[in-house]
Amino acid sequence: GLLVTMTPQAVVQGVVVDSHGKPVVGVSVNASRTKGNLDLDFRNGSKDATTLLDGHYRIVGLEPGSYMLSVSDDHGALRMPNPSGATKGRRGITGTPVELGNETKTVNLTVEARDGVIRGVVLGETGQPEPDAWVTASMMPMATANGPREGSHSVTVRVGSSGSSVASEDEGAPDWLNNAPLVMTDATGHFTITNLRDGTYRVTADGAKGSARAMQANVALGATLTLKLSKLRDRKSVV
Repeated sequence: GLLVTMTPQAVVQGVVVDSHGKPVVGVSVNASRTKGNLDLDFRNGSKDATTLLDGHYRIVGLEPGSYMLSVSDDHGALRMPNPSGATKGRRGITGTPVELGNETKTVNLTVEARDGVIRGVVLGETGQPEPDAWVTASMMPMATANGPREGSHSVTVRVGSSGSSVASEDEGAPDWLNNAPLVMTDATGHFTITNLRDGTYRVTADGAKGSARAMQANVALGATLTLKLSKLRDRKSVV
């Protein structure tokens, strides 16, 4: 004799494209409840969905109310180029608000493109091409009005075919930097890192068994680098 009354819930859906109009695949769209002055309430009604091959997303089962929509990949929130009423995060626009009732609402989102490329070659200590070296690119913190940089870095790399790892961490580094793109040099020592968002990067290369490393900071997209490995014990500091 128990009667359970079902009430309609909100649905938000749409397509995520980049600044070139290309569908963005495999990123997470999050709908988080907001309170007051757009403060996020992570304990109440936060849900997400992953975009499909056509960039489409659909988040169901939301309670009616105010939400903030944000898009992120493995490295954190993707910037949104000036959406109406959006909030501004550390790297720029990171969320757009939406009011949901007992309805299905379509909200299309535009995010920064991830089409940047950094190429280069890794040389061993003798100057010969270094195959099977691991290379990673971590985004540099942005400059601020109060100082040259905001935040700090954490770089984690795997070394050699054994998959062992070494780590170098700075205080206050965002956790997502540990997901920096990681590639291996080919037989000629060359590497290509793709799908990078706009910004400058710190590129690190590690040789076999982690005994040698090369690093270059402030690398722009489109750059072609030559990184020469040197023994870690011979390096007094790494910039």
